[in-house]
Amino acid sequence: MRSPLPYRPFTMAVSALTLVATCTLVRGDDGQPGIAGRLLGEEGGLELRRLALLKETKLEELLPGERFEASGVDVHDGDFYVVFDDRTDMARIEGDLSLGRWTKTKGDGPGYEGLAWASAEKRFYAVVEAKRHKNRIEGRVAAYDEGLELVDEAWLEGISLPTENKGYEGIAWAQRDDRSHLFALHEGDPDDADDDGSIRGRIDVYRQTKEKDGWKLRGTLKLPKAVDLEDYSGIDIQGDRVVVASQTSSRLWVGTLEKDAWQWKDNGTLYAFPGEEDGKAVYRSIEGVAWVDAGRVVCVSDLLKEGTRGRDKDQSIHIFALAAGGQ
Repeated sequence: MRSPLPYRPFTMAVSALTLVATCTLVRGDDGQPGIAGRLLGEEGGLELRRLALLKETKLEELLPGERFEASGVDVHDGDFYVVFDDRTDMARIEGDLSLGRWTKTKGDGPGYEGLAWASAEKRFYAVVEAKRHKNRIEGRVAAYDEGLELVDEAWLEGISLPTENKGYEGIAWAQRDDRSHLFALHEGDPDDADDDGSIRGRIDVYRQTKEKDGWKLRGTLKLPKAVDLEDYSGIDIQGDRVVVASQTSSRLWVGTLEKDAWQWKDNGTLYAFPGEEDGKAVYRSIEGVAWVDAGRVVCVSDLLKEGTRGRDKDQSIHIFALAAGGQ
């Protein structure tokens, strides 16, 4: 029996993305190979496993500049494309993290919170967190071609967001029923909190109009109740697998969507970023996440305040393995 979205039911017909980036497998953060995927126990009823760092580089080593408020990332043709919440210019970084370059864009807005590559359309979609529009606060999406030339900009209509700094934190793309869909992640409205006061992550699903001149809300999918993260900072989809990053919790969550119904197969799995020996988090500013392949993800991190734990990991691009071998 199919489980519809709250607004209108539709079925899932996921086309898998093949994303490959070059990266040499190195030993895990404890010096031992095969650390990725090690079972750490349970957290909130979810299986908790460990990520292994494969490679990371400070953005200042790849790009000119002094301040890098990285907020989103995606993979295309073996390279990583990065957006920032304080500018609309984008960065392209080679898959081995050896070189990066800026591309100046003509987008309208202070910056982007997330980025998604649409393989069927040969387009990048970059989301502005929230802007006032017709007495409401809504997200806005800019479309770019492969050369990062602006194609158009459109509102994500149908959801009124709480404030201009409490909007969409990430975006992902997938094709459903031969139509493009965007999955926009946010933390929900405080009025929609659970009984214990926690605000679950929400994915607002938008479908492209038949005229391809905008996006209309199709429904909202909440993360499973067991996914009790302190915030939600990034999202990506590969096939039927969804990955969500949490900056404050220093966690990744991976869940699987049913292929023929709009529901989660189960509660999914949590992954902990590598930490210090005292168990405290050092990856405390992860803002964007994208699948590299079935066993690896790439993340980007925002700026942390001076003197804050984890400053050696901020303003960087990181590649992690979810499973031993990183594939």
